[in-house]
Amino acid sequence: MQSFIHTMKKGIVTTLVLLACLQVNVVLGQEITIINSDSLVELPQPDTIIVNYEEELNVYVDHLDSFIINLYFKRILEHSGSAESVRMDLSEAAIDSMYRSGLNELNKLSPFDLAYNQYTKAFINLYVYKKRELTENCMGISEYYFPIFEEILDKHNLPIEFKYLAVVESALNIKARSRAGAGGLWQFMYRTGKEYGLEINSYVDERYELYAATEAACEYFEDLYRIYENWELVIAAYNCGPGNVNKAIRRSGGKKTYWEIRNWLPRETRGYVPAFIAVNYAMNFGKDHGLAPRYPDSLSLITDTINLAGPLNLRLLSAYFCSDFNHLSYLNPCYKLGVIPDDQKAHTLRLPLSLSNAYVSERKYFLGYSAPEEKTEEFEAQPVLIAKESGVKNIHIVKDGEVLGVIAEKYGVGVSKVKDWNNLYSSRIYEGQELVIYTDRKIEKQPDAVPPLAIKITENPSYKYHTIKSGDTLWDIAKQYEGVTVNEIKALNKGLNYKKLKPGDKIIVSLNT
Repeated sequence: MQSFIHTMKKGIVTTLVLLACLQVNVVLGQEITIINSDSLVELPQPDTIIVNYEEELNVYVDHLDSFIINLYFKRILEHSGSAESVRMDLSEAAIDSMYRSGLNELNKLSPFDLAYNQYTKAFINLYVYKKRELTENCMGISEYYFPIFEEILDKHNLPIEFKYLAVVESALNIKARSRAGAGGLWQFMYRTGKEYGLEINSYVDERYELYAATEAACEYFEDLYRIYENWELVIAAYNCGPGNVNKAIRRSGGKKTYWEIRNWLPRETRGYVPAFIAVNYAMNFGKDHGLAPRYPDSLSLITDTINLAGPLNLRLLSAYFCSDFNHLSYLNPCYKLGVIPDDQKAHTLRLPLSLSNAYVSERKYFLGYSAPEEKTEEFEAQPVLIAKESGVKNIHIVKDGEVLGVIAEKYGVGVSKVKDWNNLYSSRIYEGQELVIYTDRKIEKQPDAVPPLAIKITENPSYKYHTIKSGDTLWDIAKQYEGVTVNEIKALNKGLNYKKLKPGDKIIVSLNT
């Protein structure tokens, strides 16, 4: 029955596309023209179009900038690392020759018509020079997204070059949301996303799910190609909808290529295909213009995907592993409230590879707990009855510097057992805490070893200090001080074990100015 419903929905969607009733998001691009470009191919323009190159290009730049709206995405880009970027001073003739030669090379292996004219030149200039930092960021992050795009595009037997459309759509910001409400890497509008099978509700929005949204985009490309059998028109229709493309075809007298109907398309779509061509060039030949990939330091691009059923609270998960919640949320942006819901469906969890094995072994300690109503610094365990165990009950009082693994080893039991007996959701313990531990015999209290001499820390007036509180992470601490970053705190506190911050300790956060 479920398969039949899905087939019916797919048939309805295809019919809607064929009737040109789909409305796709309007994103990026405005009409542009370069004055005095005699060396380039000139395209005809209707008399009604007012040409203002600077104004139109600035509108396009505003669209590009509007995608970098997620604060975490903006922050990781600000702290991204790059090989040395070099600006190159070239003559107009040399630039024209490089652009034309590069596109000719790409055309040899592409089913797209990557034409070179005054429009595409303007957009190449935009990506290669005016917005070079954005392009460098996309070059770096593409190493994470492009292999996934290529695999799914290949499965659908679609041109690999479609991967560059995500750069035009969202600048590879998976949490991008346009002013019109389009979301994700592929900028699906709500209705189009639903029609292509994406789940969108109060908890989940699959427009922001990497694999699901890419699959939906590929299905849409396939449907549009069945209509037009022309890849440039597929791109135009993806931007403005097949209805607008059909109108442009009629008004042009039945022409069937993008450049022939371009002047009858909506203004924003006239810049869309040139932008796509420009991104093809910039991502392949940017290094020839001194561009270098910028790799975000704080974003782990090596991840593992785990299938699971909810509920799972991502904040609790990040607190358990002392990891950055914003990072975890960025890797799992489809969970709107930071919670994988208990809806009896299979969901995916994307984790940094360094956490995936730990998650698999420790998952039972936080699965099944729903989200708190608001963000808190700590997650307090709700009191529950400790399961009765056979054996002798021992009470261990935690001493300064003790960790759960050492205590468990002392009593000859597993860490997981100690957690179960004491309702612990993480391995964090504190001095003076009483732990219940069951053994087969009474463990005699051992005399305390002579403690090492405490090192008295004298505060240097040249530095600003922070006293660590329970639940603190370096990310939380950095946010409390203007202009301070996690990397700066690490640099100022050599040897600091930032994964096990001890409440009461003081760390340097910045220089006093």
